[in-house]
Amino acid sequence: PQIAVARLVLGADYVQLGPGDVVAQASNHSFDAATFEIWGALLTGAQLAFVQHDELLCQQALERRITAAGINTMFLTTALFNELAARSPAMFRHLDHLLFGGEAADTATVRRVLAAGAPRRLLNVYGPTETTTFATWHRIDTADTTIPIGRPIANTFCHVLDAQRQPVPPGVPGELYIGGVGVARGYLNRPDLTAERFVPDPFRPGHRLYRSGDLVRYRHDGTLEYIGRADRQVKLRGFRIEPGEIEAALRRLPAVAQAVVDLQCGPSGDKRLVAYVVAAAEQMPLDAAHLQQQLAAALPPYMVPAFIVTLPALPLTPNGKVDRTALPPPDPVHDASPAEDEDDLLRQLKAEWMQVLGVASLGVDDSFFDLGGHSLLAIRLLHAVEKRFGRTLGLASLFEGPTVRRQAALLRAADATSSGCVVTVQPHGQRAPLFFVSGFGGAILPFHALSRHLGPDQPLHVLDTNSLRCLADGSPSLEEMAREMVADMRRVQPRGPYHLAGFSLGGKIVYAMAQQLRDEGESVALLALLDCAAPGFPRLRPFLWRVGAHLKHAFTHDPGDAAAYVIERVKRLRKYVGVQDTVEPTVFKSHQTVDRSATLVRDIESRARPVYEAWAAYQPAPYAGRITLIRALRRAIEPGVDDSDPLMGWGPLAGSGVQVATLDCAHEAMLDADHAPALASVLASLLASLPPEGHR
Repeated sequence: PQIAVARLVLGADYVQLGPGDVVAQASNHSFDAATFEIWGALLTGAQLAFVQHDELLCQQALERRITAAGINTMFLTTALFNELAARSPAMFRHLDHLLFGGEAADTATVRRVLAAGAPRRLLNVYGPTETTTFATWHRIDTADTTIPIGRPIANTFCHVLDAQRQPVPPGVPGELYIGGVGVARGYLNRPDLTAERFVPDPFRPGHRLYRSGDLVRYRHDGTLEYIGRADRQVKLRGFRIEPGEIEAALRRLPAVAQAVVDLQCGPSGDKRLVAYVVAAAEQMPLDAAHLQQQLAAALPPYMVPAFIVTLPALPLTPNGKVDRTALPPPDPVHDASPAEDEDDLLRQLKAEWMQVLGVASLGVDDSFFDLGGHSLLAIRLLHAVEKRFGRTLGLASLFEGPTVRRQAALLRAADATSSGCVVTVQPHGQRAPLFFVSGFGGAILPFHALSRHLGPDQPLHVLDTNSLRCLADGSPSLEEMAREMVADMRRVQPRGPYHLAGFSLGGKIVYAMAQQLRDEGESVALLALLDCAAPGFPRLRPFLWRVGAHLKHAFTHDPGDAAAYVIERVKRLRKYVGVQDTVEPTVFKSHQTVDRSATLVRDIESRARPVYEAWAAYQPAPYAGRITLIRALRRAIEPGVDDSDPLMGWGPLAGSGVQVATLDCAHEAMLDADHAPALASVLASLLASLPPEGHR
């Protein structure tokens, strides 16, 4: 409606136009910024000066056009502003009003423009098309260390809300909702999308808000700071990642002018983060390895891009925004020249690494993880090495020495498996070490996030079930597995007191380890079981009661799905009468790119099955010490199952009682990066509460 456009340019608080002004019409007519340019001039008596597309892309031509037409007001997309300002920061000094928006602003570029004699008013503007071009604005000055999107323009208001559409306090991220007369009526012939994005205003009955999909937070001065797109959040190997945070970290580096981060699929189908950067003019060329080192100091490991690609400029759409579809795939270049001591073993290993990682070349001292490697690719690589050389290397070997040269040295050793099952995540610190056993599948990568939140003073070691030597001898008991883990652990810490923690299946293993340590006269200061159930828990209710519960559950949902539900439940009842379902390692459940018929999967499942069978058969004896149980609060309980015991069946087995702590998450998410701060807080509190002898 006309009022939406009028509120954009008439009586606006961010810019005042009049008959003496000349506004550049530089935007494509289909781009919403043209609304500001055209109607800003026509409704205020200002003059409109057309700027050709070719002039926009040539710094000298644009400068001549600004001077010849007497242009004093101009809007540019942030990406185009960054590009032009990098070439000639002084080219805008004759303007009265320079507005830019559409992307996150680069502070270094803005500072160069300010230092070169900036326009009288340099404005960062923000607004989705659905709210009529601009919704917020911020006037930039030399005091700004970051560039916020500012405050609402006149006749516009903003709310920062959480997932329940409740306001969040300053500093806390939330989604931006925009209201006021600039909000559009909806999408043409799209009632579904209109209902999703144009929602009732919970604070003003009868009014609507536009749900922007942008994540922002209020700064303490009341201005809004842009974080990134809510729909750009990605999940990579169990970690939820906001690419905008990585882009912001890159832009804070002095050598980087612009940055874009993208999630891409590699040649083998695995996903990896790729960063595209444009150097600050005085910093050419960029060293990708150095940038990764700088990011590693500011971000957790899972947020550091596997590849950093340097571009002379970011590709732009006709509207001047970054064209993500035109970003080139990474082409890793490594020092592939043969090392002086490179022999046939090194060459064969390099071939296996290049095949698994999907790279054209690599050096014998390149890090597996710097090349985009992760836990699933690590399993693939070790399987390929075992198949070619007939030697088994544990995951610990790759985490501790992730290079071709290190792996070759292990293969040459008399006993390549001598490193044992201990994977050191954080080797140093003044506190007593914490030894952790993961759940089914033996995931290790999530412990990097946990270690980061536990702090640099807390040594952390993971005991890897996939590296147990006893698995090669058949089907060991859980006690035998625990005995091998105790032996490997004591190479790291010969004497107690010991701090042990185990998640799910790993909880039973550390329980058996604690029993064995106490039998040997050692002290166990902490035995923490994370959502691990004792045998017989949860308790099954009587058979007829369970059948009735399943039928009631089925017919309280969609009757059309009731028959399918009952059939699926009957199949699952097999495990209640002693028939085990097929084992499926959890490491593969979230990786849809894995070929289920592959030899690798069958091999891993064949190794995992004995672990699962030993876990199911284990009948623990009472434990004389104290047990700490950390329960997941979000529980999916099947009909016919009694899950009411808060001690998960451990009460009768704990001679010194059970201490219970809780985590607000589901069982399968306890080790996710999202919950690492909360889990670290619980563990740190438990460790701090131990008596002094527990810290020796």
